[in-house]
Amino acid sequence: MRLNPHLHVVFLDGAYHEDGTELVWNELGHLRTGEVGQVLEHAVGRMLRYLRRHGHLEIEHDVEEDDEPEAALCASAVSGREPR
Repeated sequence: MRLNPHLHVVFLDGAYHEDGTELVWNELGHLRTGEVGQVLEHAVGRMLRYLRRHGHLEIEHDVEEDDEPEAALCASAVSGREPR
């Protein structure tokens, strides 16, 4: 059986602040694909270290070199493998 643990999360892309008696929404800019990839790599790395440290995971590394980080991110999402 192949398990693909993953998270479904919702984050606000901004923040509320008080302006007198009203709450005002300040929207943040959109993330670029590369920035999303960096966050994903950091999160995956931390999860993998935790799982390996506790003996719950062993992964073989047969990652192909790719010059395009977005292509590697898409490939990892489709294959279920960790991104480089």
